Amino acid sequence: MRQFCLAFALTATTLALADTITLKNGQIIKGTYLGGSPREVKLEVGDQIQSVGVEKILRIDFGGLPPAPVQSQAPAPPPPPPSDAQAVRDTAGSDLPAGTNLVVRMIDGVDSEVNRVGQTFAASIDEPVTINGQNVIPRGADVVIKLVDAKESGKFTGRAGLTLDLVSVKVNGRLVDVNTETVSRESSSRGKRTAEVAGGTAALGAIIGAIAGGGKGAAIGTVAGGAAGAGAEVVTSGQRVKIPSETRLTFTLDTPVRL
Repeated sequence: MRQFCLAFALTATTLALADTITLKNGQIIKGTYLGGSPREVKLEVGDQIQSVGVEKILRIDFGGLPPAPVQSQAPAPPPPPPSDAQAVRDTAGSDLPAGTNLVVRMIDGVDSEVNRVGQTFAASIDEPVTINGQNVIPRGADVVIKLVDAKESGKFTGRAGLTLDLVSVKVNGRLVDVNTETVSRESSSRGKRTAEVAGGTAALGAIIGAIAGGGKGAAIGTVAGGAAGAGAEVVTSGQRVKIPSETRLTFTLDTPVRL
């Protein structure tokens, strides 16, 4: 309040134009500012001199100057925290180091009996990737997975298997190529069980020889039953490997990536 009054006293020596006093109750008084003291301000209104207590005054507008806006006393709200997308923009050009884990969730499923090497599949980042505490790849970012190897189970030995590679991830609307370690999934081995069945059947050699030579008399009597069992095991298709939709997989960067 004291500073307010001193401002009035200093202004009095320089201004004597048509002025407006706005009171706290909303009343407006127009006239000519004549000066004042720490307690009151004097204004010539027509042919009268009117004194107004300083404690009643909201604002004084001196002649020729536009009214000053009333300033709100409420503090400005803090800025909102940056979104994931903003955080990615702020760290554009950053290097994602080798060894960084990219945890993804499969959108498309992969099946060893249906899919072929070279096919690509949709997935998404399931855990945000950060640099210095800021998200550089947000959760939900699109990912492209590629089937780089697929093998069928052997007739007597071996396993069916699928090998996947993460080839690109979408950041700020563009696909960024990446090099990662592959992820493989295999069926359980059928080799041991197959060998036991075949090795325990003396007729196996006979039936193979008969088939190779085109004969039909190699399997006779009780031998035929055992050989039939061995033959059925041989032609059974290998086990199936499936990586269904919603499966979580973790790929590790082989080389740094510039985002």
